[in-house]
Amino acid sequence: MGNEIAFGSRNEGKPALDGTRRHLLFGVSALTAGTAAATHAGGAGLNPMIAGKDGNLPSGLGILPFNTMAQFVAAFIPSIIAVVDLHGYYLDDDCDSFRMYRLPSPPSPVRAWHRQTADGGWWSYANALNIDVRMFGARGSASPADAAINRAAIQNAIDFKYSKGGGDVHAAGFFFVDDTLYRPSSVRLRGTVRHNVLRKYGDTTAGVAHPLTGTVFHTSGPGTPRLWTDESGDGTDVLLRPLIAELGENGGVIDITLQTGRDADSWDVGLLLCGVSRGFYSGLDVRGAWRKAACRLDATWGRSNPRMMTLAHLPAWFTSDYATLYDYGLTNNLWDVCRFEGACALVVESGPNAAYAANGISDTKFRACEFYNDSSGETLAYREADGALIRLNYAIPGLGGAQGLSFESCRFDCASIWMFDIGSWSNLDVAGGRNFAETSAAWLSYQTSQGVPKAQRRGRIRTSAQTTPHRGDLLRFEGEFFCNISADIPDDTGDVLPRAWIPRGDKGRRISFQGPGYHNGFDFLSDGETGMSGLTLRSWRADGRISLQNMVGDAITTWGWMADNETVWGTAYDQRWGEGTVTFQRSNVTFLSYDGGSLASPPVYAGTTANAANVMVDSDGRLRRSTSALKYKTDVRPIPDEMLDAMLLLDGKLYKSLCEGDDPETDHMGSIADQAAALGLEPLVIRGPGGAVEGFKYERAFSALLEIVKRLDRQVRALEER
Repeated sequence: MGNEIAFGSRNEGKPALDGTRRHLLFGVSALTAGTAAATHAGGAGLNPMIAGKDGNLPSGLGILPFNTMAQFVAAFIPSIIAVVDLHGYYLDDDCDSFRMYRLPSPPSPVRAWHRQTADGGWWSYANALNIDVRMFGARGSASPADAAINRAAIQNAIDFKYSKGGGDVHAAGFFFVDDTLYRPSSVRLRGTVRHNVLRKYGDTTAGVAHPLTGTVFHTSGPGTPRLWTDESGDGTDVLLRPLIAELGENGGVIDITLQTGRDADSWDVGLLLCGVSRGFYSGLDVRGAWRKAACRLDATWGRSNPRMMTLAHLPAWFTSDYATLYDYGLTNNLWDVCRFEGACALVVESGPNAAYAANGISDTKFRACEFYNDSSGETLAYREADGALIRLNYAIPGLGGAQGLSFESCRFDCASIWMFDIGSWSNLDVAGGRNFAETSAAWLSYQTSQGVPKAQRRGRIRTSAQTTPHRGDLLRFEGEFFCNISADIPDDTGDVLPRAWIPRGDKGRRISFQGPGYHNGFDFLSDGETGMSGLTLRSWRADGRISLQNMVGDAITTWGWMADNETVWGTAYDQRWGEGTVTFQRSNVTFLSYDGGSLASPPVYAGTTANAANVMVDSDGRLRRSTSALKYKTDVRPIPDEMLDAMLLLDGKLYKSLCEGDDPETDHMGSIADQAAALGLEPLVIRGPGGAVEGFKYERAFSALLEIVKRLDRQVRALEER
């Protein structure tokens, strides 16, 4: 027979063999898939037994099994055989069984999923739901020596699945990887489960090592730095080493731990989203001393940015399929139950230039995720000067830069720092947040060692040197947080002034910080404005005001406001309290209080003097200083005689007071102001806001009485002279 074969004896699950096939298998069972000479020798002996009248193999021979890839490619397989099954790659059963099918002609170009057997035939992997990286030669045995093999095999599996229209690429085991993995559109990497704990300082509990379970992609060696961002806008960007680069939409990573070391060979980014959308990430665990970020969403990718579309290191499928279509934006990406650890846990970056991913970052969510720092010296050494745990630097002219970006029921290191430099946003929503106290002590210790003032040794929400100038429909932090809101980045001139972390446009509607318990105590800091730390609240409109409100359900109570435009608001400052006593204190002494009925100042009462009274309460409630110097007077003239005569008609009375501050049983002596008004003594009458008679100016009546005494004195002297 002209075409001899050699194949493995594994036939579990195959249908019962007919007589011809049974003779064939028995006859070749001793043969190996090694040299062509051995196969030919065995085959020649079998020729009379299995050949038909036409000299070909029987058509019922079916699908042939092989134990390993090496056995398969060394085989001489008759042309009548169109499909074979492999039950391992290096060893029998070291991966799921997979199928190869014969190609009618040599492929062009030859891809990693093509194989040529010893007889010269060409074969291709068959597409299946369970495509696994081990089928392409990945070892997954936690050996750094396999890093190059693993990386090539994983990338080949990804590229193969993409060539078939997309789907899941499975991986189970611990895979060291020596270079970046490129993920195209519609392909997802799926592990068995993320490793529970994989840290140099945390992979044992009570001295017992954690089992090596789940799926891990671990960096090996220094990696290859390449250009992955146009953050600078001029090509001067630092080269990065990401472990996985997301270069197409509708993909994702599921149930995999991405790990880098805590040594000189640690890489820069765990997961890099190159301006792509609609990714799904679940059970993703990104750990280690990532120098730039565990996860980076880069908005500098887009078809209008030729610098990024023509990078030499991009795969062939990117150039052919995406370079003219790439305009996804960082939209509709979803992270569920993921963890991020690194010098920075999460970065959203567009750089000072406008983002090229012009669709914004709408409806991107992080749900039940964890963001934290660790205490390793390597991670601390790589951390940026601002110490940010989460950095949002996103600018898109004309669009809401964070249109729906949300963090829902996530857990944050309570000593974390948020850095905002968002050109625009519509919704930035952090709801249901919780502190992640396990790592905060280490971060606080680090801050202390760096000389950070005690009042600032908590997490901070800050802005960078570029302010956030535009929309702010909703910026919400809700849940348990333990952080400051501060801004102490120098301007370009070197002057340290407060940064506008709140939106400075005219469309900002709602910025709220909500949460139960003591964890939600925020400090608003504006360091350096006058050389001191203090609170600065600003309205960026000439007719704007700052209001203090309380909201229960849908009911809003305004406590008051501060404004700089009395014409618009009626008053510049307005403070309101519904009930209780309002107090002003200094050095634990209440110097002014108001309980809704009276205004009191105990220190004022305690200070005594022998001088005459000089304070008057005006009809509108204002306190006025009473004066008598000539410089405060004009049109000075004598008191008319008719007023002096009227004074003699004014009666002195004894009475009991109806005033709320008086004892109703105590007698008082005085005059009746109403009688004074009726007698025409208006200069001595005090009237209220509506003109009603309220009081009598007893101290001014002295002047009239003095003139009456003088008149009587003149009359007495005249009588004496007679």
